[in-house]
Amino acid sequence: MKVITRMELNESFSGVSIALGTFDGVHLGHQKVIGRAVEFANRSGGESAVFTFENHPLSILAPHQCPPLITSLAEKERLLADMRVDILCRIPFTNDLLHLTPEEFVNKLVSLFSPSYVVIGPNYSFGYRSSGTPELLTQIGKEKGFVVEVQEAVYIDGNMVSSTSIRQCVSSGNMEQAAKLMGRPFCLFGKVIHGDMRGRVLGFPTANIQPSAEQLLPADGVYTAHAIIGTQRLPALVNVGTNPTFNNQNRRVEVYVLDFQADLYDQELGVEFLKRLRGEQIFSSIQELKDRIALDVIEGKQYFKSHVK
Repeated sequence: MKVITRMELNESFSGVSIALGTFDGVHLGHQKVIGRAVEFANRSGGESAVFTFENHPLSILAPHQCPPLITSLAEKERLLADMRVDILCRIPFTNDLLHLTPEEFVNKLVSLFSPSYVVIGPNYSFGYRSSGTPELLTQIGKEKGFVVEVQEAVYIDGNMVSSTSIRQCVSSGNMEQAAKLMGRPFCLFGKVIHGDMRGRVLGFPTANIQPSAEQLLPADGVYTAHAIIGTQRLPALVNVGTNPTFNNQNRRVEVYVLDFQADLYDQELGVEFLKRLRGEQIFSSIQELKDRIALDVIEGKQYFKSHVK
């Protein structure tokens, strides 16, 4: 997959089938839009593309309202590559871009991609003050020579799949519902860093990962998860929170890989969250904490035995 990070290039493309959107989470609704662009490209013998932004548009429009990211840039790139997208155009959302009229924005797209097909979701907007609508894009497409297809929203259990609903699920610890909406478990990646070694002292050595500051984190508590180490997906327990028993202040993600012994420092570690076992608790003694973790391990192993084949 070719990755483009700016719209002003010496090269240009022709007859591209392109999906437009923010695509945070690359959920089932997004997959429908992107999959349709890939399908159009396969039919026509052309290339498929996704146009999106490196940062959430609200980071410029209303920074205090900007939501945390469901998927990092790196994960989004991996997911799109897996969907057989040929070209990813991910550019910074800037003040200059913010002030483009809908027509100016489309002109830039046309000059770079000369698209044959453009696929969007039902709530897609573009241009200054989000004044560009699916109807306007369809009209401009007729003038510029490309077809616009608006994909209908996807509904699960009677509710529309959206990035907002996924953030709500993850923030409340409802990882099973989040997985339904995304079509896969919620996942975060980070580099394993040195912690305070407390897990090792307790008899449950953990790998501490530091996600980016923009990354959405699940509700505090203990989860069953898969730890992704290279090409391996291993059963694990994950604690998200501040460790209030030890009066810590910063939220952290601590991963205990079940029946696994290896040095993971400085490695990239992924965590697929499966189910929340309990919320974060304060314990009156170290022994009480150790006993609770031992019970978590038993419950976690039972979960994997009954749920994961």
